[in-house]
Amino acid sequence: MTTVLPFTEDAIKEYLDQCIRFWIGRFRKENGPAIYYIDAYESTRISIFGKTLKEEEEEREEGMSENVVDESENLDEGGC
Repeated sequence: MTTVLPFTEDAIKEYLDQCIRFWIGRFRKENGPAIYYIDAYESTRISIFGKTLKEEEEEREEGMSENVVDESENLDEGGC
């Protein structure tokens, strides 16, 4: 069954961010091709929104220490 993604700014950003987090988790565990997926999703995100996920999170958390959470255990590939 195919999931239809609503074509809204928030939905697209959420989808890209979920995929980036998923592949970062995979990269931490096994390297392999994950870095290419991370690069592709980040490139798409920059083209559409002008910032990487990390840049946006750093702006949101300005002044706080960076806590990177491995969400890969809670995510499935979901089309990523």
